[in-house]
Amino acid sequence: GREARARLRRRRWALVAPGALAYAGLIVTLALLPPGGTSRGEAEPPPPGCVGPGCTGKDPESQGCTLPVHEPLTVAGHRFPGGARMEIRWSRGCEAAWARIWLGSVGDRVEIRSPEEGAQETTIRDRWDAEGYIYTPMVGGTTEDVEACLRTADSPEPRCFSP
Repeated sequence: GREARARLRRRRWALVAPGALAYAGLIVTLALLPPGGTSRGEAEPPPPGCVGPGCTGKDPESQGCTLPVHEPLTVAGHRFPGGARMEIRWSRGCEAAWARIWLGSVGDRVEIRSPEEGAQETTIRDRWDAEGYIYTPMVGGTTEDVEACLRTADSPEPRCFSP
C-alpha cells in the first residue's frame, strides 16, 4: 500500500528531476548568451548598399552610408544669409557624397554635383522638412570636385560652396 506508493513517487521523481534540471540549465544558458547568436568574435559590420558611382542617385541612409562603420564625415559647411545651413557629407565606406540642409525655407532646393556623376537635388516641401533637415541623393566618387548649391524659394540664382 502506502510504501509502494511512496516508492513509485520516488521513482517518478528520479525520472523527472534530471530532465527538469537540464531544461532549467538550458534556460539559464540561453539567458546568458549575448544577443545575436553564439559567435565569439565581433560581428561583421554590414557592407554598404553601394560603392562609388553605384551610389549616384541613391539615398545615403537606406544604403547604410550614414552608419558610423562607413565613416560619414562633414567635409564642408556653409551658413547662408537668412539662417539656412548646409553641409557636404561624404562616406568613406560608400565613397559617395551628399548635401544636407537645415533651417531652410519651404521651396528651397538643394543640389550636389560632380563633373563625373552629374547633379542630384531635393526640395524642402513642407514645414516638417524646413524644421528638420533633409538631404540629397548621393553622387559617387571623391569630394575633390563636388559642389553643393542652394537655390532659395525667392531667388533662382544658386549659391554654391565646395570643400
